[in-house]
Amino acid sequence: MTMTTQSYDVNKLIELWNLKASASEIGKELGITRNAVIGKVKRLREKGVPLRSFVAKPKEERTRVRVREVKTDRGWVKKKEVVKIEPVQLDFDFLPPLPERNIDILKLTPFSCRYIVDHDQHRGAIYCGEAKQGRSYCGEHARICYIPLKKDQGSVIA
Repeated sequence: MTMTTQSYDVNKLIELWNLKASASEIGKELGITRNAVIGKVKRLREKGVPLRSFVAKPKEERTRVRVREVKTDRGWVKKKEVVKIEPVQLDFDFLPPLPERNIDILKLTPFSCRYIVDHDQHRGAIYCGEAKQGRSYCGEHARICYIPLKKDQGSVIA
């Protein structure tokens, strides 16, 4: 006995999907949720039903309207201007370069940096191996692993 019942027309779903209607629009048309539409499309694709693939729209230049008050000879007037929003560029090059000396766990000494830099299929975890400074890591890896507390936080955890 199956618990789910299908109360919408799958052919209509396929037709609307191939006409490039959004999942929300299809859901409103068929009386189901957007997630139900996406899930059904996924299952239909797995069965081999030819459906259009999702193509992301190219990002358009984003703008917003900024309203400022400007003093003129008539007094203060609201002035509207269109401002271009620049996309945020994230820099993910914060990891230090891999050290020259990568060692496996059998070659670690009490003074070796224990930061895992890679995983080898034959040797297992590959460690940095540089001389550690302080706790368990070398200076470069300690900057990554240990985040200092901000001094302006009001309460102190004891």
